[in-house]
Amino acid sequence: MEGLLVGVQTVQDQASGGQGMESFYAGWGTLALINAAIARSMDRSGLGWGLLSLFFGPFATFLLAVVGRLEDEE
Repeated sequence: MEGLLVGVQTVQDQASGGQGMESFYAGWGTLALINAAIARSMDRSGLGWGLLSLFFGPFATFLLAVVGRLEDEE
């Protein structure tokens, strides 16, 4: 019976890709770093947008795309 339970757990791990919340956090953090780099290239605060992305994730990416580049006021 114990071998059967181990087999069931193995099938569940394979079905989920063997990854838990670690991959979710890694992806969310990576998105925040990417958003910070994009913000810096648009003359915006990389730190601010990176922190905003930690809390709002893809929604912050959408906002960053909508607001666009800062215009020079001359």
